[in-house]
Amino acid sequence: MIAIVLYPPLGGGTPALLLGPVIIIVPGAIVLVLMNYDRLERYAIPVRLMFVLVAAAAVMLAAFYFLNGALDGNPPVEAEALVLSKGVSYTGKYGASYVVELSVVWNRKRIEEGVSASRETFSVIEPGDSVRLAVHPGAFSTPWYGTGLLSNGQDTIRFNSR
Repeated sequence: MIAIVLYPPLGGGTPALLLGPVIIIVPGAIVLVLMNYDRLERYAIPVRLMFVLVAAAAVMLAAFYFLNGALDGNPPVEAEALVLSKGVSYTGKYGASYVVELSVVWNRKRIEEGVSASRETFSVIEPGDSVRLAVHPGAFSTPWYGTGLLSNGQDTIRFNSR
């Protein structure tokens, strides 16, 4: 989860991310069935092996997304995007999160993505506006986008010149 928060992949519904819940649900269901039929002790070694494989898969998935962002030495590329909608998510004592739903064109594909924006950018953006999103190509060719401000102080979402 930390890797995905630090380096959110563009097009969050990637197959690798969908694999995460599956590698937890399937072994959990198997263990529940074995417990229900009092066979857990009989199959203790395969169950332990299954948990070792699940843990290894989870670590490898997290390492892939973390290293994809951490080792990415490429400068961000500004991709064309269209503002679909915007909304505010209140997070209790931490204040508000400003989310802009964008339709981003990347590698000739249109991807819809909810991106955090600064308060200033959020207040001037309107649905239908054409903007540019800073997208990082990724060390393993899995694009990701930054949230909030870039290191040079600019927001990850910029307006197109009119």
